[in-house]
Amino acid sequence: PSFVRNLPLATLFRARAMHPQTTLATPEAIARYRSAGLLVHVWTVNDPALAVALAERGVDSVITDCPGKVLTELE
Repeated sequence: PSFVRNLPLATLFRARAMHPQTTLATPEAIARYRSAGLLVHVWTVNDPALAVALAERGVDSVITDCPGKVLTELE
């Protein structure tokens, strides 16, 4: 978890994206990552309603075990 919160470390490693766990994908964290020019891919999102909420927060993608169910809700 400290690595996910450590944006300077991600910059040092020239990360292109952050992959926070769902519980760490707060609106503030997402905004911080996006303002640093990073893509945000959240895992593991199996609840379609949560996928929609995360999309509204500005994540670029969700990692899920239920792609059909989640995709249907996002369309």
